[in-house]
Amino acid sequence: MASFQPNLKDLEAAGVPAAETQLVGDLQTTLGADLAKPGALADPTTLLRFVRAREKKIDAAAAMWRASDAWRRGHVPRALRDCGAFCDAR
Repeated sequence: MASFQPNLKDLEAAGVPAAETQLVGDLQTTLGADLAKPGALADPTTLLRFVRAREKKIDAAAAMWRASDAWRRGHVPRALRDCGAFCDAR
């Protein structure tokens, strides 16, 4: 199985500063299949925020991203259900 190789030019085109594209690419590689989950916060500028929030430490940024993703999956659907957002969309 081939490993994921981020396209650094695509990251830059998406708004990631050239000096930080490698870091975001490293985070993408570390997160791997987690980024393909429906509803995952996978856009490059969001990943950049996680990298910056953890002072460019990729393992710490990945742990923070995974904790955030788990929290969102556990709380956001319930909050939307409780406030009626799904029912109101009919």
